[in-house]
Order: sequence, then C-alpha cells, then structure tokens
Amino acid sequence: MRHGLAVSAALLVFVTTLACVGFDQEATRWDEVAEQIEAQPAVAPIGAIVEGKAFNAMMPTDGTEGHRRVFTQEKEGYAEAEYTKGSDTVTVSISDTRDNPAARAKFANATDNVEGHPAMARGKNSTLLLVQDRFQVRVSAPHLDHAARLAWLQAVPVGKLAQLH
Repeated sequence: MRHGLAVSAALLVFVTTLACVGFDQEATRWDEVAEQIEAQPAVAPIGAIVEGKAFNAMMPTDGTEGHRRVFTQEKEGYAEAEYTKGSDTVTVSISDTRDNPAARAKFANATDNVEGHPAMARGKNSTLLLVQDRFQVRVSAPHLDHAARLAWLQAVPVGKLAQLH
C-alpha cells in the first residue's frame, strides 16, 4: 500500500509541475479570434433596440414600382417585406445594428449614397444602405442591378428612419 501511495504522490507532483510550467502550444484560429474580440474597444450601446414593427412604417409603400407588398418577418431590431410583381420578387429588410459594430464598419469604403447616407453593393443580388450609422436597409433581388436596387432604397423614407434613435 505504501508503494501505491508513493506512486500516487509522485504522479500528483508530476502533474502539478506540468500544470504550473504549462505547455507552449501553437495558437489556434480560436485563440486568434478570442484575442481580436478582446482587443476591440468597448462600444457603448446607443439607445434601446428598435422594435421591428417601427420599421414596417419605413418600408417602401405597397404598389412601389407596381409591386404588391407583404410583410414577411418582424422581430426585435428587424423587419422584412417582400414585393412581388409577376414572378419578380424584391426583398427589403431593415435592421438595427446597435449591437453590431462590424455591420456598420463595412460601410467605411462605401462609394454610393442615398440622401447623404452610405450605400454599397453586397454580392451580386443585394444593395445596402446605412442610415444614421445605425439602421441597415437591404434590398435584394436577383433580377435587378445595383442601380435599380439603389432606386428601391430611395423609396425608403430615410429622414423618418433616421429619427428612430
């Protein structure tokens, strides 16, 4: 029994020594992401998150470009509507980016604007607008080019949306 205790004690000392000394492990991608998150400056939230129903009034009106509007989704900080005309569908969404500084940061190099707010193409089917550095409006339609999607963004009452803060 003494031999068993001696082996257990030796093993405990060995494990404790390893834990104290530590291992030099190569950083993983998860470690790098954790470091990036920790390095980001804390950003104070700006006001309460806007309820999705408030965004419904900011959508282009029913009949825009001859399309029929149907509200498809509404939740805290987000609303979406689809506009259909024949087989063509245009999706318009508005989201509150209050807690998402990365969503706002992607507009830093935007080259277009709608009423002074930055706009940009996103992929081949979407165009985005950032209103008051807070609300992101997305127009998605595979049958429309960027210029046509910008025209849809101009149907959004940007001035009213900017006042939702």
